[in-house]
Amino acid sequence: QGLLSLCTFLGLFTQDSGTYQVLYSVGNGFFYFFPIILGYTSAKKFGCNEFIGIAIGASLCYPNMVNSNPSMVGATAQTLGYVFQGTPFEMAYSMTFLGIPIIMPASGYTSSVVPIILAVWVASKIEKPLRKNIPAMIRFFTVPLVTLVISVPLTYLVIGPIASILTSLVTLMFNTLYGIPQVGGLIAGTVLGALWQVLVIFGLHWALVPITLANLATQGYDLILAPQFCCTFGQIAVVLAISIKTKDQSLKDMCLPAFITGLFGTTEPAIYGVTLPRRKPFVISCIAGAIGGAFIGATGTTMFSMGYSGVIGFASFIDTIGSTGLRSVLTAAIGCVIAMVIGFAATMATYKDNVPEPAPAAA
Repeated sequence: QGLLSLCTFLGLFTQDSGTYQVLYSVGNGFFYFFPIILGYTSAKKFGCNEFIGIAIGASLCYPNMVNSNPSMVGATAQTLGYVFQGTPFEMAYSMTFLGIPIIMPASGYTSSVVPIILAVWVASKIEKPLRKNIPAMIRFFTVPLVTLVISVPLTYLVIGPIASILTSLVTLMFNTLYGIPQVGGLIAGTVLGALWQVLVIFGLHWALVPITLANLATQGYDLILAPQFCCTFGQIAVVLAISIKTKDQSLKDMCLPAFITGLFGTTEPAIYGVTLPRRKPFVISCIAGAIGGAFIGATGTTMFSMGYSGVIGFASFIDTIGSTGLRSVLTAAIGCVIAMVIGFAATMATYKDNVPEPAPAAA
């Protein structure tokens, strides 16, 4: 994905070309269908039938359901009605299940992490008693059938509204923070820089995209999303430090491609493959993002277009119509350097490979 973004930026091909579409499917396909992969691994973890986990993940990525989301940016689904209309928690829906509105999160479920894990956990609680109580003669097909018929609708009916409410809360929170006189940018930049990668994991980052698009359309610039730009650089600095300190060759081999793709704006390999499974490095990357984001927010760094992340993304900070010129490019770069230095130094000082505990001595 990172190399694809670079090729597009350099004008080697356009996003409408067949070349781009084929290569984009290579770079994005795995993460788009991530719920299916996580459905399998979560089922193993929770002691559930792995095929049930895969089926739940596939249902969340099913095209008809993906396209029925009226809340997604650029959606074409026809809205049937609203829940909590006229409030900050207004939610649109385009279909119902047994008369109950199906609320979809703004980002949908593709590429998401938490919804499928929760869904499979619920499915495991349904499947285990069924497996014990249904006769063996019909257990093979009855248990998966009943489990899926219960768990998949529950996922759509419960997780979707919760995600939508959380998305509204995120929007409300950052609007409030940015509205604080004088220090709003500093506070909001700190919070956004700290939480951005967490919001991405939960799919809640989409709450801020409509606000940014509206600001760009009406004002020609946006301040809200600017602080998150440094988070990518804090993340790859942590990965670079791990690659230097670790003695695990397989981890070293994982860090290099994660660093390169992150440099061009694609951080999923770094997050899911390196930092998040080891927890502390992920926390360090969030702290680095918070401090870099604080600087970007405090200096009023401004985005003038929705661009890429990573090194290519600096182009979105160029003021082509106003008088500020490259000022925001410079302050964004300083914020990224701050995040990288903190992320790298903290990881170098604290990272240790997980050493297996010695086996107890034989009696």
